[in-house]
Amino acid sequence: MGFRLTASCLVALCVAQASAATIAWTGIIDNNQWETANNWNPAQVPGPNDDVVIQKGNVQLTAAASVASLTMGGLFGKNATLTLFKAFFVSGSLTVQGNGFLNVNTGLDTVSGTVDVAGTVTVVDGTLGGEWTVSKIGTADLSNGNEKTLAGCNFVNKGALGLGGVIVLNQSSVFTASGVVTSDRNLMIQAQDATTVLFDASDATSFTYSTGLFSVQAPTKIGNFDFVSGNVTLFHSMSFVQLLTIPAGSYVTALGAITVTIPLGVAGKGALVSQCTEMTIGATKNGAGVMDGPISALSGSLIFSGSGGISTLIIDGGAVVVSEMLTTGSVQLKSGSVSGAGTLSAVVATLES
Repeated sequence: MGFRLTASCLVALCVAQASAATIAWTGIIDNNQWETANNWNPAQVPGPNDDVVIQKGNVQLTAAASVASLTMGGLFGKNATLTLFKAFFVSGSLTVQGNGFLNVNTGLDTVSGTVDVAGTVTVVDGTLGGEWTVSKIGTADLSNGNEKTLAGCNFVNKGALGLGGVIVLNQSSVFTASGVVTSDRNLMIQAQDATTVLFDASDATSFTYSTGLFSVQAPTKIGNFDFVSGNVTLFHSMSFVQLLTIPAGSYVTALGAITVTIPLGVAGKGALVSQCTEMTIGATKNGAGVMDGPISALSGSLIFSGSGGISTLIIDGGAVVVSEMLTTGSVQLKSGSVSGAGTLSAVVATLES
Protein backbone atom coordinates (compact mmCIF):
# COMPACT_ATOMS: atom_id res chain seq x y z
CA MET A 1 0.00 0.00 0.00
CA GLY A 2 1.43 3.40 -0.98
CA PHE A 3 1.59 6.47 1.25
CA ARG A 4 0.29 9.83 -0.02
CA LEU A 5 0.49 13.29 1.54
CA THR A 6 -2.41 15.55 0.68
CA ALA A 7 -1.90 19.24 0.05
CA SER A 8 -3.41 20.08 3.44
CA CYS A 9 -0.98 17.68 5.18
CA LEU A 10 1.97 19.27 3.39
CA VAL A 11 0.87 22.71 4.48
CA ALA A 12 0.48 21.56 8.08
CA LEU A 13 3.93 19.92 8.01
CA CYS A 14 5.57 23.05 6.64
CA VAL A 15 3.92 25.21 9.29
CA ALA A 16 5.08 22.84 12.06
CA GLN A 17 8.65 22.87 10.74
CA ALA A 18 8.65 26.62 10.37
CA SER A 19 7.48 27.11 13.95
CA ALA A 20 10.54 25.37 15.42
CA ALA A 21 13.44 27.66 16.30
CA THR A 22 16.59 28.08 18.36
CA ILE A 23 15.82 30.77 20.90
CA ALA A 24 18.51 32.37 23.06
CA TRP A 25 18.06 34.31 26.29
CA THR A 26 19.21 37.92 26.25
CA GLY A 27 17.39 39.27 29.32
CA ILE A 28 17.37 42.68 27.69
CA ILE A 29 14.14 43.75 29.44
CA ASP A 30 15.87 43.11 32.77
CA ASN A 31 12.84 41.59 34.54
CA ASN A 32 14.15 37.97 34.58
CA GLN A 33 10.82 36.67 33.20
CA TRP A 34 10.73 33.68 30.83
CA GLU A 35 7.28 34.78 29.60
CA THR A 36 8.51 38.17 28.31
CA ALA A 37 9.03 37.77 24.57
CA ASN A 38 11.59 40.60 24.27
CA ASN A 39 13.92 38.79 26.70
CA TRP A 40 14.62 36.31 23.87
CA ASN A 41 16.32 36.37 20.49
CA PRO A 42 14.31 36.11 18.32
CA ALA A 43 11.67 37.97 20.34
CA GLN A 44 9.26 35.15 21.10
CA VAL A 45 8.49 33.04 24.15
CA PRO A 46 9.89 29.51 23.61
CA GLY A 47 7.36 26.82 22.74
CA PRO A 48 7.26 23.00 22.66
CA ASN A 49 9.12 22.74 19.33
CA ASP A 50 11.93 25.13 20.21
CA ASP A 51 15.54 24.58 21.24
CA VAL A 52 16.42 26.99 24.04
CA VAL A 53 19.83 28.36 25.04
CA ILE A 54 20.55 30.26 28.27
CA GLN A 55 24.26 31.10 28.30
CA LYS A 56 24.11 33.62 31.13
CA GLY A 57 21.60 35.46 33.26
CA ASN A 58 18.92 34.83 35.86
CA VAL A 59 15.66 33.45 34.46
CA GLN A 60 12.39 32.76 36.29
CA LEU A 61 9.58 30.65 34.86
CA THR A 62 6.22 31.43 36.48
CA ALA A 63 3.84 29.76 33.98
CA ALA A 64 3.83 26.14 32.80
CA ALA A 65 5.94 25.62 29.69
CA SER A 66 7.44 22.97 27.45
CA VAL A 67 10.37 23.02 25.02
CA ALA A 68 12.18 20.61 22.73
CA SER A 69 15.56 21.10 24.42
CA LEU A 70 17.35 23.43 26.81
CA THR A 71 21.07 24.10 27.27
CA MET A 72 22.21 26.17 30.26
CA GLY A 73 25.66 27.70 30.73
CA GLY A 74 28.65 27.48 28.46
CA LEU A 75 29.79 31.11 28.56
CA PHE A 76 33.12 31.30 30.39
CA GLY A 77 33.02 33.36 33.58
CA LYS A 78 29.23 33.81 33.52
CA ASN A 79 26.51 31.93 35.42
CA ALA A 80 23.21 30.81 33.96
CA THR A 81 20.38 30.32 36.48
CA LEU A 82 16.86 29.05 35.78
CA THR A 83 14.29 28.89 38.57
CA LEU A 84 11.14 26.89 37.86
CA PHE A 85 7.99 27.84 39.77
CA LYS A 86 5.61 25.90 37.47
CA ALA A 87 5.49 22.65 35.50
CA PHE A 88 8.24 22.31 32.88
CA PHE A 89 8.51 19.59 30.24
CA VAL A 90 11.47 18.94 27.94
CA SER A 91 10.72 16.47 25.17
CA GLY A 92 14.42 16.11 24.36
CA SER A 93 17.36 16.90 26.61
CA LEU A 94 18.00 19.47 29.34
CA THR A 95 21.73 20.09 29.80
CA VAL A 96 23.04 22.02 32.82
CA GLN A 97 26.71 22.80 32.21
CA GLY A 98 29.30 23.55 34.87
CA ASN A 99 28.25 27.17 35.30
CA GLY A 100 24.55 26.35 35.15
CA PHE A 101 22.15 26.42 38.12
CA LEU A 102 18.72 24.77 37.85
CA ASN A 103 16.35 25.51 40.75
CA VAL A 104 13.13 23.50 41.06
CA ASN A 105 10.51 25.12 43.29
CA THR A 106 7.28 23.96 41.64
CA GLY A 107 5.09 22.89 44.57
CA LEU A 108 2.86 20.09 43.23
CA ASP A 109 3.93 20.59 39.60
CA THR A 110 6.27 18.31 37.64
CA VAL A 111 9.60 18.86 35.91
CA SER A 112 10.24 16.09 33.40
CA GLY A 113 12.71 15.24 30.66
CA THR A 114 16.16 13.81 30.07
CA VAL A 115 18.31 15.96 32.34
CA ASP A 116 22.12 15.96 32.48
CA VAL A 117 23.71 18.05 35.22
CA ALA A 118 27.39 19.01 35.35
CA GLY A 119 26.54 22.15 37.31
CA THR A 120 24.06 22.41 40.20
CA VAL A 121 20.45 21.34 40.59
CA THR A 122 18.54 22.47 43.69
CA VAL A 123 15.16 20.93 44.41
CA VAL A 124 13.17 22.93 46.97
CA ASP A 125 9.94 21.03 46.30
CA GLY A 126 8.01 19.58 43.39
CA THR A 127 7.92 16.36 41.36
CA LEU A 128 10.69 15.03 39.13
CA GLY A 129 9.99 12.72 36.20
CA GLY A 130 12.07 11.22 33.40
CA GLU A 131 15.81 10.48 33.38
CA TRP A 132 18.09 12.61 35.58
CA THR A 133 21.87 12.22 35.74
CA VAL A 134 24.15 14.32 37.94
CA SER A 135 27.77 13.83 36.88
CA LYS A 136 30.79 13.43 39.15
CA ILE A 137 31.51 17.15 38.86
CA GLY A 138 27.87 18.09 39.44
CA THR A 139 25.96 18.86 42.65
CA ALA A 140 22.41 17.98 43.68
CA ASP A 141 20.93 19.85 46.65
CA LEU A 142 17.76 18.24 48.04
CA SER A 143 18.62 19.20 51.61
CA ASN A 144 15.75 21.50 52.60
CA GLY A 145 12.91 20.29 54.83
CA ASN A 146 10.21 20.15 52.13
CA GLU A 147 8.74 17.16 50.27
CA LYS A 148 10.37 16.19 46.98
CA THR A 149 8.70 13.50 44.83
CA LEU A 150 10.09 11.22 42.15
CA ALA A 151 7.31 9.90 39.88
CA GLY A 152 8.34 7.58 37.06
CA CYS A 153 11.86 8.92 37.54
CA ASN A 154 15.31 7.38 37.34
CA PHE A 155 17.61 9.74 39.28
CA VAL A 156 21.32 8.90 39.15
CA ASN A 157 23.61 11.06 41.28
CA LYS A 158 27.35 10.55 40.83
CA GLY A 159 28.46 13.83 42.40
CA ALA A 160 27.89 15.60 45.71
CA LEU A 161 24.38 15.11 47.11
CA GLY A 162 22.65 16.86 50.01
CA LEU A 163 19.47 15.30 51.43
CA GLY A 164 16.78 16.46 53.84
CA GLY A 165 13.04 16.62 54.32
CA VAL A 166 10.88 13.97 52.64
CA ILE A 167 12.00 12.05 49.55
CA VAL A 168 8.96 10.30 48.03
CA LEU A 169 9.46 7.49 45.50
CA ASN A 170 6.46 6.63 43.30
CA GLN A 171 5.68 5.00 39.94
CA SER A 172 8.68 2.61 39.89
CA SER A 173 11.19 5.39 40.61
CA VAL A 174 14.82 4.55 41.45
CA PHE A 175 17.18 6.97 43.21
CA THR A 176 20.85 5.91 42.90
CA ALA A 177 23.67 7.73 44.70
CA SER A 178 27.32 6.82 44.16
CA GLY A 179 29.10 10.02 45.23
CA VAL A 180 29.36 11.81 48.58
CA VAL A 181 25.98 12.00 50.38
CA THR A 182 25.35 14.25 53.40
CA SER A 183 22.32 15.00 55.55
CA ASP A 184 22.27 17.29 58.57
CA ARG A 185 18.52 17.47 59.25
CA ASN A 186 15.48 15.21 59.56
CA LEU A 187 15.27 12.89 56.56
CA MET A 188 12.46 10.56 55.48
CA ILE A 189 12.67 8.22 52.49
CA GLN A 190 9.13 7.17 51.64
CA ALA A 191 7.13 5.13 49.12
CA GLN A 192 3.48 6.06 48.57
CA ASP A 193 2.22 3.60 45.95
CA ALA A 194 2.37 -0.14 45.29
CA THR A 195 5.05 -0.03 42.57
CA THR A 196 8.59 -1.32 43.06
CA VAL A 197 10.85 1.57 44.02
CA LEU A 198 14.38 1.79 45.44
CA PHE A 199 16.72 4.24 47.13
CA ASP A 200 20.17 2.78 46.49
CA ALA A 201 23.26 4.30 48.11
CA SER A 202 25.11 0.99 48.36
CA ASP A 203 27.95 2.33 46.18
CA ALA A 204 28.09 5.80 47.73
CA THR A 205 31.59 7.06 48.50
CA SER A 206 30.15 7.98 51.91
CA PHE A 207 26.72 8.64 53.41
CA THR A 208 27.05 10.98 56.40
CA TYR A 209 24.07 11.51 58.69
CA SER A 210 24.74 14.01 61.45
CA THR A 211 21.54 15.03 63.24
CA GLY A 212 17.80 14.55 63.69
CA LEU A 213 15.67 11.54 62.76
CA PHE A 214 16.37 9.40 59.71
CA SER A 215 13.17 7.50 58.90
CA VAL A 216 13.24 4.77 56.24
CA GLN A 217 9.83 3.92 54.76
CA ALA A 218 10.89 2.61 51.34
CA PRO A 219 13.28 -0.09 50.04
CA THR A 220 16.74 1.28 50.84
CA LYS A 221 20.37 0.19 50.59
CA ILE A 222 23.22 2.08 52.25
CA GLY A 223 26.93 1.34 51.90
CA ASN A 224 29.49 3.52 53.69
CA PHE A 225 27.16 4.89 56.38
CA ASP A 226 28.92 7.48 58.54
CA PHE A 227 26.45 7.81 61.41
CA VAL A 228 27.60 10.88 63.38
CA SER A 229 24.54 11.59 65.54
CA GLY A 230 20.74 11.44 65.54
CA ASN A 231 18.51 8.37 65.37
CA VAL A 232 17.45 5.92 62.68
CA THR A 233 14.04 4.26 62.53
CA LEU A 234 13.38 1.56 59.95
CA PHE A 235 9.80 0.93 58.86
CA HIS A 236 10.82 -0.86 55.66
CA SER A 237 13.19 -3.70 54.84
CA MET A 238 16.75 -2.49 54.51
CA SER A 239 20.30 -3.65 53.95
CA PHE A 240 23.41 -2.03 55.44
CA VAL A 241 26.22 -3.08 53.11
CA GLN A 242 29.08 -2.11 55.44
CA LEU A 243 29.73 -2.33 59.20
CA LEU A 244 27.06 -0.31 61.03
CA THR A 245 28.56 1.88 63.75
CA ILE A 246 26.03 3.50 66.10
CA PRO A 247 27.39 6.52 68.03
CA ALA A 248 26.81 7.07 71.74
CA GLY A 249 23.42 8.57 72.52
CA SER A 250 21.92 7.35 69.25
CA TYR A 251 19.78 4.36 68.32
CA VAL A 252 18.76 2.28 65.33
CA THR A 253 15.29 0.74 65.65
CA ALA A 254 13.61 -1.67 63.22
CA LEU A 255 9.82 -1.94 63.50
CA GLY A 256 7.04 -4.04 61.98
CA ALA A 257 6.81 -6.68 59.27
CA ILE A 258 10.22 -6.03 57.72
CA THR A 259 13.63 -7.70 57.40
CA VAL A 260 16.95 -6.00 58.10
CA THR A 261 20.38 -7.32 57.17
CA ILE A 262 23.70 -6.07 58.57
CA PRO A 263 26.13 -8.63 57.11
CA LEU A 264 29.35 -7.05 58.46
CA GLY A 265 27.96 -6.57 61.95
CA VAL A 266 27.44 -3.64 64.31
CA ALA A 267 29.73 -1.51 66.48
CA GLY A 268 29.66 1.61 68.62
CA LYS A 269 28.22 2.80 71.93
CA GLY A 270 24.64 3.45 70.77
CA ALA A 271 21.64 1.11 70.93
CA LEU A 272 20.20 -1.34 68.40
CA VAL A 273 16.57 -2.41 68.81
CA SER A 274 15.07 -5.31 66.84
CA GLN A 275 11.29 -5.15 66.89
CA CYS A 276 10.70 -6.48 63.38
CA THR A 277 10.01 -9.78 61.66
CA GLU A 278 13.68 -10.62 61.17
CA MET A 279 17.05 -8.94 61.70
CA THR A 280 20.28 -10.66 60.69
CA ILE A 281 23.62 -9.48 62.05
CA GLY A 282 26.94 -10.79 60.72
CA ALA A 283 30.23 -11.21 62.55
CA THR A 284 31.27 -8.47 64.97
CA LYS A 285 34.86 -9.09 65.98
CA ASN A 286 37.61 -7.24 67.79
CA GLY A 287 39.49 -5.14 65.29
CA ALA A 288 36.45 -4.73 63.05
CA GLY A 289 34.60 -2.76 65.69
CA VAL A 290 33.02 -3.68 69.01
CA MET A 291 29.36 -3.22 69.92
CA ASP A 292 29.56 -1.58 73.34
CA GLY A 293 25.95 -0.43 73.34
CA PRO A 294 22.94 -2.68 74.06
CA ILE A 295 21.19 -4.85 71.50
CA SER A 296 17.53 -5.55 72.29
CA ALA A 297 15.39 -8.33 70.80
CA LEU A 298 11.79 -7.27 71.48
CA SER A 299 9.88 -9.28 68.86
CA GLY A 300 10.44 -11.42 65.77
CA SER A 301 13.77 -13.15 65.12
CA LEU A 302 17.20 -11.70 65.83
CA ILE A 303 19.77 -13.84 64.04
CA PHE A 304 23.51 -13.66 64.75
CA SER A 305 24.92 -15.29 61.61
CA GLY A 306 28.59 -14.94 62.56
CA SER A 307 30.81 -15.04 65.61
CA GLY A 308 31.45 -11.91 67.61
CA GLY A 309 31.34 -10.03 70.87
CA ILE A 310 28.80 -7.55 72.19
CA SER A 311 28.41 -5.76 75.49
CA THR A 312 24.75 -6.25 76.39
CA LEU A 313 21.99 -8.44 74.96
CA ILE A 314 18.43 -7.83 76.15
CA ILE A 315 15.81 -10.43 75.17
CA ASP A 316 12.27 -9.31 75.92
CA GLY A 317 9.86 -11.07 73.57
CA GLY A 318 12.19 -11.83 70.68
CA ALA A 319 13.62 -15.13 69.43
CA VAL A 320 17.43 -15.01 69.31
CA VAL A 321 19.21 -17.42 66.98
CA VAL A 322 22.96 -17.92 67.40
CA SER A 323 24.78 -19.60 64.50
CA GLU A 324 28.37 -19.50 65.82
CA MET A 325 30.13 -18.26 68.97
CA LEU A 326 28.65 -15.11 70.50
CA THR A 327 30.14 -13.66 73.67
CA THR A 328 28.45 -10.99 75.76
CA GLY A 329 29.24 -9.07 78.88
CA SER A 330 25.62 -9.29 79.99
CA VAL A 331 22.50 -11.20 78.90
CA GLN A 332 19.10 -10.22 80.25
CA LEU A 333 16.41 -12.77 79.37
CA LYS A 334 13.02 -11.34 80.33
CA SER A 335 10.91 -13.32 77.86
CA GLY A 336 11.58 -14.95 74.54
CA SER A 337 14.03 -17.67 73.53
CA VAL A 338 17.58 -18.52 72.51
CA SER A 339 18.32 -21.25 69.95
CA GLY A 340 20.65 -22.19 67.11
CA ALA A 341 23.72 -24.31 66.39
CA GLY A 342 26.10 -21.80 67.96
CA THR A 343 27.02 -20.94 71.55
CA LEU A 344 25.99 -17.91 73.59
CA SER A 345 28.27 -17.13 76.52
CA ALA A 346 27.89 -14.32 79.03
CA VAL A 347 29.89 -12.93 81.94
CA VAL A 348 26.62 -12.02 83.65
CA ALA A 349 23.30 -13.69 82.88
CA THR A 350 19.99 -12.46 84.31
CA LEU A 351 16.85 -14.55 84.00
CA GLU A 352 13.50 -12.96 84.77
CA SER A 353 10.23 -14.84 85.04
